[in-house]
Amino acid sequence: MTSATLVSVLALVLAAASVWVSVRATRTLLNGYVIANLLRFATIYIIPAVAPLFIDIELPVSTTAWTFAMVAQTGEILGYLAGLNRVPSARFAKLPEIPPQRLKTVAILSFAAYAVTFAPILIPVGIVAAFRNPRAEIYEVTRSGFGQFYFVSGSFLTLFCLLGLFAFRRKWIVILIGTVASIPYGNKTRFFILANILLTYYLFFHPVQKYLRRPVAVAATGVLLLALIPVAFWVTSYDLELNELHQFVLGFGVEFQVNFSILAKDFASYFPGGFFGGRIFLEDNLLAFAPRFLWPGKPQFFGALHLADTVFPVLTALEQGAPSFGPFGQPYADFGNFGLMQVIAEHAFLGYVLGRCEAGIRVNDARSFLLLYTAITGGFVSVGGLNPTIAVLLNLAVIAVLFKILRYESPRQPAAMPS
Repeated sequence: MTSATLVSVLALVLAAASVWVSVRATRTLLNGYVIANLLRFATIYIIPAVAPLFIDIELPVSTTAWTFAMVAQTGEILGYLAGLNRVPSARFAKLPEIPPQRLKTVAILSFAAYAVTFAPILIPVGIVAAFRNPRAEIYEVTRSGFGQFYFVSGSFLTLFCLLGLFAFRRKWIVILIGTVASIPYGNKTRFFILANILLTYYLFFHPVQKYLRRPVAVAATGVLLLALIPVAFWVTSYDLELNELHQFVLGFGVEFQVNFSILAKDFASYFPGGFFGGRIFLEDNLLAFAPRFLWPGKPQFFGALHLADTVFPVLTALEQGAPSFGPFGQPYADFGNFGLMQVIAEHAFLGYVLGRCEAGIRVNDARSFLLLYTAITGGFVSVGGLNPTIAVLLNLAVIAVLFKILRYESPRQPAAMPS
């Protein structure tokens, strides 16, 4: 047994143990920790084990990659348990109810903002072409120059779906709109976003949750989520041959680990100057906010894109979605094995936020839904390439502003006149 195989087995045991601990702590299988890790566990552990049974494919993942994965898992479960054990915020519990009309208005305005910001991408292509082959017509031609429209419109669409499930009685209309509007993006992630929205809402905020938590329903949910992966690929890429679809599906998710393994194994040959000492982190989280129309000289490849351009120059030059090194590429590129300290600190923080949000759920409150969804997925405000912790902090800041907008304060009563 190779060292990588041994460490992969240890990583699988640790993942199973972390799930068991979370279930014991919450007394339910479908808790926030499990939901947050469903897709990751499926793509890191299940798909690599199943892939060789169907097609001739090798998914080489290194000892370094598995070590980073185990450290991240350890930090997250410890942070999650700490967050669960904190007393829920009394201030949040005392927030007044949101007026239904205000919630509906904000949801409608979110959809209008989505339509306005997505129009510059959709109109030149045409509606028919955008729905016929969205990956080729939309996704692959918006990799540079259209990032603000692409990500901002997606953020507004996600916000509409989140608020719409609370604002409107006919939930199916919100789900239908979210599904149809996601197709032209040509990005499978849009469908996983919608799936996470529905999972979070119906498992934590809807009365049907008591039925969905039964063993049969849990098993059915798992099967449906796995089936969603090939469906999302097929919907966003109609022109894929069957064998190409297999390659994409079975490589999805684990490609981050494979790419990271390639980076870590030959880092010195790709980057003779050594580790970057924080440069990749700064570029990912600062330059991403600078639009090219305001900064014409903005580098084409920076941060993680610089790593991709060096390790996979041909694929990156196509500008059809650069290869990703996942959540561990930046810490390793900046600090080498010392990046493990960044990984455990960040995942402990993310786990803590998740535990706090789950412990303080207000079932009938859309604000609680926004917080828990952000903790589970990283948030609805999407900016490509952001560090996961920075992304959560950004979303929490935006949610704080939304709290002000949604908050209802009774008009002040006039002071009593002296007798």
